[in-house]
Amino acid sequence: MVKRDQTNHCPIHTAATEGRADIIEYMLLENRSLIHSDGPDQMKPLAMAAMANKIKAVEVLLKFGAPQVQEAFEYAVVLGDIECARILLKVLSSSRKLCLSRIAHCK
Repeated sequence: MVKRDQTNHCPIHTAATEGRADIIEYMLLENRSLIHSDGPDQMKPLAMAAMANKIKAVEVLLKFGAPQVQEAFEYAVVLGDIECARILLKVLSSSRKLCLSRIAHCK
């Protein structure tokens, strides 16, 4: 069980919000399941890093296969975090191309 603070954050959420990519990477190397940890309002670490416009944290989380890229992208767009949105959009578009190519091969 991961220890949480009074705001329902566990350490990976705090690291994501503060942009501590080094700590995030260390934590995920030790326990990859942390990438799926729900924080306040069921937010994942990637969404929290995107909301805080912490580019390095977003990149590390994506490297480890962070879920809910669409949600993180939407936060970045709404908050006007252009660089963060660009990085997330690149991931979204490459995953959609992969899906489309798989569909095309099935026909």
